[in-house]
Parts: sequence; structure tokens; C-alpha cells
Amino acid sequence: METQERRQVRVTYDAFGDILEVLWEDAEGSYVGTNDDRVLARLDSSGRIIGMMVQHASTAMDQNAIDAVLVGGPQPEPAVPVRVAAERLGVSERRVRQLLAEGRFEGARLVGRDWIIPQPIAITPARYGRVGVARRIAESKAPYITGNNKTTE
Repeated sequence: METQERRQVRVTYDAFGDILEVLWEDAEGSYVGTNDDRVLARLDSSGRIIGMMVQHASTAMDQNAIDAVLVGGPQPEPAVPVRVAAERLGVSERRVRQLLAEGRFEGARLVGRDWIIPQPIAITPARYGRVGVARRIAESKAPYITGNNKTTE
């Protein structure tokens, strides 16, 4: 008799954000896009697919099916959540959210209620006030952080 593989799957629906999330492995991961803008694949640190997220799930359910291609393997620059960005920048999560609200993270996007920040983390310097985080990034040698070294007058 053959042994059957059993796997627990966690399915959650966030009505406020209208997001359906399916995780077949509970591990840290990051989201990457797919061929369908509504669907994101969740990858672990080694690039294995461990889940998926469907945005605008209620409208997607009006259709018969969602055709999305989930691609695993090493990803060039996975996105990171606010918590990870704060740790890498050496600032609080609140400060990262302030910078996001100001539109200072290049390529960041809001997915439901969560911000996704692409790597390398790039912050545009403020036009006024102290230099702060942007200068520390510009002076950093960390490979996952880049700085926009433009100066304003």
C-alpha cells in the first residue's frame, strides 16, 4: 500500500483588505508577483513556494477560475515587510511607516493593509530638514540597501 503525503494548509480571508491567503508551510517568507496582478506567490528564504495571496478576492471569485503561474527558485530581489526594513535600517517600524507615507521608498506598494518594500531598499532623501536615514543608507555598505545620493539645494 502506498503512503499518502498529508499536508496541512492554512487558508485565511481578510474581509477588510479583501485578501485570500493560502499557506501550505508556516515559515518566514516574502511575496513576489506572478503573471496575474491579483496573485502573489510567497517564497521562503531558499526560494521555495510556501503559499500564495489573492488580492481583490471577492471580485476574483466572480470568475470561474484564476490562472496564475507561481514560480519558485532563487528570486533576484525579494520584497520585505516593514519589520524587516526597520531592522535593516536601524530605525523603528513607525519611522519606516512615516517614510512610506511620504512616498520615500522607491517601488514600495501597499498590499491590503501591509506594505511590501522591494530590495535593495532605496530611500529618496527629503527635500528639507535633517538628512537622517537617507544619509546612513548612502554611507552603508550593506548589499540589501542602496541610497539615492542626489542632493537638493
